[in-house]
Amino acid sequence: MVDGENFNKRLLTDGYARLYESSFSKRNTFEDAEAQAQQDNVRLWDFEQPT
Repeated sequence: MVDGENFNKRLLTDGYARLYESSFSKRNTFEDAEAQAQQDNVRLWDFEQPT
């Protein structure tokens, strides 16, 4: 936690990290954060698929 915020979730939300296969108590919340970053095409997810 940094200033009351989960730093790892923030990395996912801002597109600076991706979620790897693992089991932990906040998995669903982290999946939602990563999915939103993908949908918003931020940072790591801001690329075009090759055709």
